[in-house]
Amino acid sequence: MARPAFVSDAAAALLPALLLLAAGGWWGTFPAGAGAWAAIAAQASIVAFALLGAGAWRDPLRLGRGAPLLYAALAVALVASYRASPVARAGHVGLLLLPAFLLLPAAVARCWSSPRRRRLGVAGVAAVVAAVAAWSLIAWMIVGGERPALPLGHHNLLATWLVALLPLAWTAGARPGAGRALAATATAAAVAAVLLSRSLAGAVALLVVAILSLRALRRGPHRIAALVLLALFAAPSLPRLMRMAAAEDASTGARLAYAEAAVQGVSARPLLGWGPGAAAWTGGRFLGPRPGVLPAGDVASHFHSLPLDLGYELGVAGALLVLAIAGLFVLRRRRARQRARGLRRGALLGLLGLAVAALGGLPLAVIALPVAAAVLAGGALATEVPPARPRDVLLVYALLAAFAAGLVAPDRAHLAYDRARSAGDFADSVGELRAALRHDPSFPLYRARLAWLTDDAAGALAAARAAPGVAALWFAAGVQGQNEGAPWADRALVTACRLDPFGPFVPFRLAIATPGHKRLTVDRAARALAVEPRLLAATTWRQRMRLRLLAVGRLRATPGIDADWRDAIARLTSATWSRRSATTSLLELNLDAEAATSLSLHLFRRAPWPTTLDAIELDAEALARIDLGPASSLPGVDPQLFRDPDCALRDRQGTRLDH
Repeated sequence: MARPAFVSDAAAALLPALLLLAAGGWWGTFPAGAGAWAAIAAQASIVAFALLGAGAWRDPLRLGRGAPLLYAALAVALVASYRASPVARAGHVGLLLLPAFLLLPAAVARCWSSPRRRRLGVAGVAAVVAAVAAWSLIAWMIVGGERPALPLGHHNLLATWLVALLPLAWTAGARPGAGRALAATATAAAVAAVLLSRSLAGAVALLVVAILSLRALRRGPHRIAALVLLALFAAPSLPRLMRMAAAEDASTGARLAYAEAAVQGVSARPLLGWGPGAAAWTGGRFLGPRPGVLPAGDVASHFHSLPLDLGYELGVAGALLVLAIAGLFVLRRRRARQRARGLRRGALLGLLGLAVAALGGLPLAVIALPVAAAVLAGGALATEVPPARPRDVLLVYALLAAFAAGLVAPDRAHLAYDRARSAGDFADSVGELRAALRHDPSFPLYRARLAWLTDDAAGALAAARAAPGVAALWFAAGVQGQNEGAPWADRALVTACRLDPFGPFVPFRLAIATPGHKRLTVDRAARALAVEPRLLAATTWRQRMRLRLLAVGRLRATPGIDADWRDAIARLTSATWSRRSATTSLLELNLDAEAATSLSLHLFRRAPWPTTLDAIELDAEALARIDLGPASSLPGVDPQLFRDPDCALRDRQGTRLDH
């Protein structure tokens, strides 16, 4: 018996919604997407879905005349940037998946090639938006937390994803019936989640989309009601905007610091950039000290602005090429035939919302966001499905299979790494890490983890060199090098200090390891106390009391630090001078202790593996008397104090302080 056409239409029409649900609920999210099986599921889903768009391979985005030249130029720019990158491994998987991603919009368009399929498809998207928004709100109410973030894993990611898909979901209400109720439910839940997330980028994107949507309301009362709602939407963001106007918003200060770092990176390699995905592994080299803005141990996988990320990673020409292709795509869709105007308008509004949010950051490594962009692009293409030629389709299948084959080795390494994390036996962890390195020898985290477990200083140094902008890798290499007496150990530690200028462990280690009271030693000790006053309670000072006294004297003579803070640390020095309790505490440098600061999760997209890299013993009684925060957390502190190439303390002119 023949299968009813409605069944096949429903199955095809709902495929994009199922892709969105899987990406936004599991394998494309920030926390869950770091697991090996999630990564494999993501790759398999994207490649399999892309097969549906194989017939459009000559011009998958329907750019029109000159499209082959644009695609060829993009391929040349990406490959050239990849080959010239000092950290080519960072973009390896992304480049292998890019052809499949380019075919996703055509695949979505094929799924929504008829009016019935389009109605079912947008209803499915509305259901997914409603489900994810409700998920975030329920999880927030049950689990708690400052604001909704699940399932995407971060409030900005959640808000961006919802705002991008909301206009497409809204088109499900174009006709009376269940679709209208579904669209209203999705809208209410998504707007509530975005506003409660307090994401400024999401709120601004929502406001832009809502204002442009007013053009579709023809009746005056409807527009007035919509304007009132817009005012309510904007109200929660007003305090934040006022702080930004007064230059008192910490997040804005951090974003400006990231932007400055990105510009410096682009200036250093303007032609080809640092390579696809390189921001996470190299960007730290350009983030200088920003007192009161950037904290110690800051972990940044991108520069919090997609245009800046593109310029840094692909160079100026590559970034402009990507933006030109995106702009041409929108221009062609606006000039396309007028069938399914509502769907096209909703899809383009969603892409606009995504673009607005991307100005404040769009981490492409969180695959749920690129997948959402691909579905939106497919919605804009839904009435422009090109005919497929069987011979061409077979060729594309073969090419996609070849690219997918290149993912096998990294995936096997990823699986081995996850097994090493969960292994309860030391030997099993070492064996799995060695297997991961055999399959993927250029991935820095695998080499670093193995070196830390086996006390291999040379391996730790090789891992740090493979990700030259990651402070923790340099610190671990320096510590292991010191333990083995390696001649390069101090240089590795100084590199870590430059990448993490407010970290206390490097200057303290270097000061304590150097005998005597030379100027450099005292300046390093002073720097350690400036960024972590709790080190006044370190039991190590019992053998170096004069060094402690000289370091505090150095701080008291430093004009670039707030006078009240200098007086406070002098008083604390006297109060803790003779404290010697039998109870001690530890000041630890913990890696991956929290998801919000996890190096593995943010920089390498691997599940956290908590590790202690260093620990300093503190006198518990003295520690209880110290209630002073770091000088580096005060906005008025001179950043030049922390720019010394030897990890010492500097004065305003950039020279070390004299006795």
